[in-house]
This record gives sequence, structure tokens and C-alpha cells, in this order.
Amino acid sequence: MKRDLIEDLRSGTITAEEAQSIFDQWLEEGGTQPEEVGFSRHQYTAYCHGAGVEDLAGWRTQGWPKTGSICGESLVVTDFGLFGIRTRRRSGTMAER
Repeated sequence: MKRDLIEDLRSGTITAEEAQSIFDQWLEEGGTQPEEVGFSRHQYTAYCHGAGVEDLAGWRTQGWPKTGSICGESLVVTDFGLFGIRTRRRSGTMAER
């Protein structure tokens, strides 16, 4: 499967529920390369730490958060690659722990 789920969601081609279902199917089929579904390393890391597909679509359009929504600390997305920062959901936004 080669598809850009985030772009399809961002452009309105599919819904968030459809994107999640396709992503789940990709995982169930043994998907191991996030690029196969259009996720960069950083997007996949954010997803694994709790960001939803809608968050990723928004960040692709509007840019990644620059600061943690709770702590206010500066976030540098390229610094965390596949390892990630610890995140949690709070009031519908991603936040650094």
C-alpha cells in the first residue's frame, strides 16, 4: 500500500475515521515503513505519542507547534526523530510532559 493518508485527509478526500481505518489496516497487514502511508518519521513519532490523524493534517497545513501547550517550553520537532518527546492529550491539544 502506498498512499498519503494525511494529504488525503487534509484535502478532504477521506474523513478522519477513514484515515484511521486505513492506517489500522496497514498496521494489521504488518506495515513497518510509515512512508508507505505518507507519514514522515516525525509525523509517525507524533502519532505514536498520541497525536491523531487530524492533528497531523492540521500541522501539515499550519505548521508544527513551536511550544508545549502546558509547559510553554520550546519544541524542536526535528530533534526528536523516531524517539519522541513524551506527550499527552489535554483539552484536545498535544502537550509536552
